Amino acid sequence: MTKNKHIHFVGIKGVGMTPLAIIAKEAGFTVSGCDIEEEFITDEALRKAGRGLR
Repeated sequence: MTKNKHIHFVGIKGVGMTPLAIIAKEAGFTVSGCDIEEEFITDEALRKAGRGLR
């Protein structure tokens, strides 16, 4: 069985999803996500971690 190393988070800007996305990235997963375009409190944390997020 092939292990999937990609996780896509729907609602990645959420205060629950952002930390999960960062943890997944640090664990070696390729992380992507989608959310609304409005500014949100987690935007900076996602930008900091975002060098590998797509």
